[in-house]
Amino acid sequence: MGSGHGTQIVKRLRQEIREAFRLLHNRNKPIAKLLADQIEEDACKSLNLLSKFLPQEVKIDTVNSEFASALADVAERINQQNKILEEQSPPLVDITPDNKKSHNVSYANGNIQ
Repeated sequence: MGSGHGTQIVKRLRQEIREAFRLLHNRNKPIAKLLADQIEEDACKSLNLLSKFLPQEVKIDTVNSEFASALADVAERINQQNKILEEQSPPLVDITPDNKKSHNVSYANGNIQ
């Protein structure tokens, strides 16, 4: 990190901001309460301004991740429901004749009637 005048200004501003947060907390006005009040007053504007301080991309570590486990659980439940629906649905019927003289109907399971 640099050591010029700009770096000193940034360091000083950070110290002053921390002090301001401490003073607000001592006045029973913590930053969380102020942010909540501001978001309540004008959510769109507040969230738009706050978004500049949040990461633009979120990378999720899938190893031992609760989120990844939850997604896997949801996927498994969807697969189970799909299997149940497939078992409950009637078989598909192909009514296309094999030849012009035949009136056999072929079902998806291979039975001919």
